Amino acid sequence: MISKFSRIKNAGVFNDFTWKNGGDCTGLKDFTAMNVIYGRNYSGKTTLSRLLQSFEEKALPSNMTNLEFSFECSDGNVLTQNDIESSDLTVRVYNEDFIAKNLKFTQTPTSESFAVLGQANIETQSQIDAIWNELGSSEPGKETGLYLELKNLTTKLSNTQTEYARKSAKLDKSLTDKARAIKSNEIYGTLTKNYNIIRIKEDIEKVSTSELSLLDEREKNRLRAISREQERTKIVLLPSPIQDFARLVADCNTLCSRKIGTSKQIAELATNYALSKWVQEGMDLNIDKEYCAFCGQPIPDKRWEELKACFNREAEDLQSKIRAQKAELTRLTSYIQSLYDNQKVTSGDFYSAYSSEATTKINSYRNVLKKLIYALKSLIENLTQREQTINIECPFDSNADAFNVDLESTISELNSLILQNNSYTDTLSTKTTEARQKLLRDEVLEFINISDYFGQKSEIEALLVTVNSLSSQQKLLSQDVNKKEETIRELERGKQDMTRGVELINALLSQALPNNPLRMEATQVPQSTKIQFEILRKGKPAFNLSEGERSLIALCYYSASLEAIDTINRKLTIWIDDPISSLDDNNIFACYAVIAEIRARLKQNNRLEQMFISTHRLNFLKYISRWADGSTQKYYICRKNDESKIIPLPHFIETSFFGLPLWFKTIYTCATEELSDDNIGFFSSFGNDARKFFEFENAFKYPNKKPFDGMKDFWGDENSIPRMLVVKLDNEFSHVMNTPFEYDLEAQSLEIQTTARRILDRLKEVDEVQYNSLVESIRSVQDV
Repeated sequence: MISKFSRIKNAGVFNDFTWKNGGDCTGLKDFTAMNVIYGRNYSGKTTLSRLLQSFEEKALPSNMTNLEFSFECSDGNVLTQNDIESSDLTVRVYNEDFIAKNLKFTQTPTSESFAVLGQANIETQSQIDAIWNELGSSEPGKETGLYLELKNLTTKLSNTQTEYARKSAKLDKSLTDKARAIKSNEIYGTLTKNYNIIRIKEDIEKVSTSELSLLDEREKNRLRAISREQERTKIVLLPSPIQDFARLVADCNTLCSRKIGTSKQIAELATNYALSKWVQEGMDLNIDKEYCAFCGQPIPDKRWEELKACFNREAEDLQSKIRAQKAELTRLTSYIQSLYDNQKVTSGDFYSAYSSEATTKINSYRNVLKKLIYALKSLIENLTQREQTINIECPFDSNADAFNVDLESTISELNSLILQNNSYTDTLSTKTTEARQKLLRDEVLEFINISDYFGQKSEIEALLVTVNSLSSQQKLLSQDVNKKEETIRELERGKQDMTRGVELINALLSQALPNNPLRMEATQVPQSTKIQFEILRKGKPAFNLSEGERSLIALCYYSASLEAIDTINRKLTIWIDDPISSLDDNNIFACYAVIAEIRARLKQNNRLEQMFISTHRLNFLKYISRWADGSTQKYYICRKNDESKIIPLPHFIETSFFGLPLWFKTIYTCATEELSDDNIGFFSSFGNDARKFFEFENAFKYPNKKPFDGMKDFWGDENSIPRMLVVKLDNEFSHVMNTPFEYDLEAQSLEIQTTARRILDRLKEVDEVQYNSLVESIRSVQDV
């Protein structure tokens, strides 16, 4: 049994409704076996019936998007929009949807046939009993036979599916997280721009089919460096500072080894550089003189010849060449020293693939330069020594280790590496991509090993095989159960007597309308096994049925449908929504009688679980309230603007059963409140409600007078009757259609309020007792 509508969201005027037990809903009690709901049109009664009807139709109302609801039951369970297909709640709803689906009032009024149990066939019943013995019991918690087998198999399948889903989700999350980490790793660049779970699964399959092993850290660092490479400026080749160093050494050795002069050379001068230099300078000072400028002694001719022999042109030529060679060697030394001090190329200029080798070759190059500088300085020293002893031969070992400088091959190897590095630019994109692919494959392989991917996948695949197997078994068993149930239904249909359904309807029609000759007959559709009901009046097709007759026929049809096969031996939850339209005044009691019969019959057969009746008619509510025993609860749906809520039925509505308090509340609200969004409904209905109020007052207090004569007595005399009340109240405000282009509620609100206040003042003056009673009645509940 449903105890309360705990919450309703996105269902028409129930946009975000919750069942309250306090505040403005004090006294709101839970639903019981019998529930009466009163509310004006468009307050949400049909919406509530459709929510309950979803359990009958096994589908949510098509016109309600994002619908959410929860119904709390007396056993503590909660029914939501997710339970409509699985719930065993047996609901039968009568509303406008039921009428539209089952009844057509056309030129040949017919409706769909329905099945009702007839006289049992003993042989057929024996077959049914045998099948039921196989099926067993389907009662929850007490299943036997095939129902128990199906339940156990379904439970096992559900548990296996849950485990399969859990492990699959776990592995998928692991894959998704890893794919996200790979995608966000900048080292892969655009290679993993769209990397996702599909890509990583593909990579896992590729890696698993290749004989790959994990990369060591050194190789990974190398590949990372390559993957980060940016295009570099090409390196200029290094020139050789000396074209033929060996030849240069040989030339210097030749100068140092050159023999000059004759036998007339003075031996001491030939071996003493300082003395030789001193004598040479003295010769320059004493040339063309007979006496020595130093000692004053004459210089013999023979001495002049000996001295000139020591300092001849050959020696001067040799000195000149030695000085020139020393100057060139000094220039080369400075140039090579600048190459050494200011490096033209470093290992940082090379791509990472060549940086290690570049470091080695650059160091070799610098060592060669250093050795070359030392060798050049050694050559200069040898030349200086010869220069100082120009007449003395001073050869040196040109093959000594100091002069063994492998300059050309060292520069050639370094330039060769530079050429390789420069050409690397042309293949940089390919190399970078290859490095990234290797790193990606390695990371995927590492993930496979750490996560035990294939172990998890094997478990999941095994679970899927089990799920498929159990699903096939469950499907076959379910089909077998369904087939047996359908066989039972076929056998039951073979026992049916279709005339029984017609008899039920005709009996109800005769009971509700004793003097009305409406009847139904079941006829078979030509060339078909389908049965249709034809509505007759005095034996002829009944055309132009009144609204009351249609409502009554629909209720009778609904009543008979409760005896259909799928409701037999089931306790029903019944909702009858607004069975009385505005045109049904002549048939109110007839419809009440049919509903009363439904209630009595179901209670007698112990098949009534719970009953809801909703209506907007006060006079119909009067009849229903006769059932006001301990099992009946009454509610009021109150709508304000676009929101509705459920509150206890106000006392004055329950006890009055006529509109006087309601009409008075309209007048009272307009007199005491300013026009707003919350009370605009009262202002808009002021004319009609005030007119009805005075018509009732006039008829009740002045039954012997004409309407306006009674109003004169109410106001005291004709001159005191407000023109607004006579003209606009009775004419314009109560019949807005008369002035559709002039009616402005905002503009007329002040006039309405003034009139309402005058009505209250006069009513209090004329009959204060009644006035106070009316005020007390409308204050018994708020928002009515």
